Amino acid sequence: QALVTLNDTAFVEAAGALSKRMKDIAHGFRLVLIRPPSAKELVRPEQLAATTKNHYAKDPAAAKELLAAVGLKDGDAAMIAVANVLLNLDETLMKP
Repeated sequence: QALVTLNDTAFVEAAGALSKRMKDIAHGFRLVLIRPPSAKELVRPEQLAATTKNHYAKDPAAAKELLAAVGLKDGDAAMIAVANVLLNLDETLMKP
């Protein structure tokens, strides 16, 4: 299921909209899960952001392609990737 939603057009577009609202990763976490993250929960999204930011710095065409896919002319492609992961967390998809 996670692989389907990670690449689903609606989820990617939603991630683009979420990334525009996110002040930082912790804020995005709170927007999605309605609770603050623990320090431990921020480690992996922050690593993802750093790795993705490095990737897009080396390949700006890929960043532009992702921004275009979510209907944005400018923005932070790395935060779109993080937002997509936040939207696809088990806790997000399976809230009681």
